[in-house]
Amino acid sequence: MGKLDGAKVKIARAARHIQELDAAARAYLASAPFALDCVELPNGDLLWRVKIRDAVPIEWSAIIGDAVHNLRSALDLLAWQLVDANGAIPSQGTCFPVTRSGPNHFTELRRRALKGAETRAVRFVARLKPFGGGNEILVQLHALDISDKHRLTLVVGSAYKHLVMKMKMVVPWQDNPVEFPPIAINPADRQFPLRDGAEVFRICAAARRSEDRTEFSPVFELAFGSVEEVKGLPLVETLQSMHRHVSRIVKIADEHFFG
Repeated sequence: MGKLDGAKVKIARAARHIQELDAAARAYLASAPFALDCVELPNGDLLWRVKIRDAVPIEWSAIIGDAVHNLRSALDLLAWQLVDANGAIPSQGTCFPVTRSGPNHFTELRRRALKGAETRAVRFVARLKPFGGGNEILVQLHALDISDKHRLTLVVGSAYKHLVMKMKMVVPWQDNPVEFPPIAINPADRQFPLRDGAEVFRICAAARRSEDRTEFSPVFELAFGSVEEVKGLPLVETLQSMHRHVSRIVKIADEHFFG
């Protein structure tokens, strides 16, 4: 059995959780849980509002928590093995040091967390900059893991990624209306978290012409709705990024310290 087999098992388990979540998220979005309702206001404006048909399943919080904890545990197992490989005895305080604070606090945390590891291993971890303002992926993973320990669920929010607009307009130089190619718009005021009845788009009465037609198809995404470090970030993509990052760290450590 290799020194880092335990960490690799945790990473593999996290991958399965993320794959499960990805499949569930795709199926959920395919079911059209969000829609647009268009209404004409008394002043003549056309207004498109979001209609949430089905809420994000709360059960997903358990899958997210399991994936996050497995990735964080893989790093702690790596730290344990780095101490053990130097002939020292890991303690209850042995862990992979990550902090939301800056480098000064990290330096003190690193001394305690990696006590007994060889200098080369300590430097390896330090170069990853797992502190606020340094390696944000590790800080986000750490923050999610802490949140999952103290809260019943990790709340998952929803937001739209962009709008696809199709227009058909009458132009002076042509008899028939011109249908323009679809245009994807990235809203500056991206709705997050997406709420039922939220205004998505408006055409003012002064800009309307009866012969023109405009259709909107919002492309929705799922995002973290709590934990400040990841709030608003895309759900599956963020977890996949964390998985790739932890996998690379363990692979490099395996090659350099246990190969």
